[in-house]
Amino acid sequence: MEIFVGIFMAVGFVYYDESRIRKEKKALEELNIEQYQCTSFFNKIFHWLIALLIFTAFCIYIGFKESNTILISISIALFISGLSLTRYAYHSMRLYHNDSRCIIEGKAVQYKNIKSIRKKSFLPFSKGEVILYSGEKKYVYHPAIEIINQYLNNK
Repeated sequence: MEIFVGIFMAVGFVYYDESRIRKEKKALEELNIEQYQCTSFFNKIFHWLIALLIFTAFCIYIGFKESNTILISISIALFISGLSLTRYAYHSMRLYHNDSRCIIEGKAVQYKNIKSIRKKSFLPFSKGEVILYSGEKKYVYHPAIEIINQYLNNK
């Protein structure tokens, strides 16, 4: 029974990640992204994702070896979630940018509208905060902060 709970949880994780991918793709389709350069940051976290998958596969093995259905259930959910997260990261950990603007959260943001930018954490999947002069806050992955800062410093 516990294994079905783990699979059910995993299906929820997959559905959530797939809906986020569809939403981001739709937002990008509405923008003319051909005029932007695309920089992917997937390679910066790929080793963390592989480590997560190896760890959860090891936990599944231990669960079967010790006949621990709760460990198997949780590990299956985490393994499938890790696969789904890997797919999501491959599609979403990108920054579309050119000399005058970048795309953040599906919207074009001009560099002249950026008041400040800061890192909030040093964890691999964390995001930094971009504060616009309007007071609006947007969030980007840490490697994108470096690229945006280069454009801001060249103003």
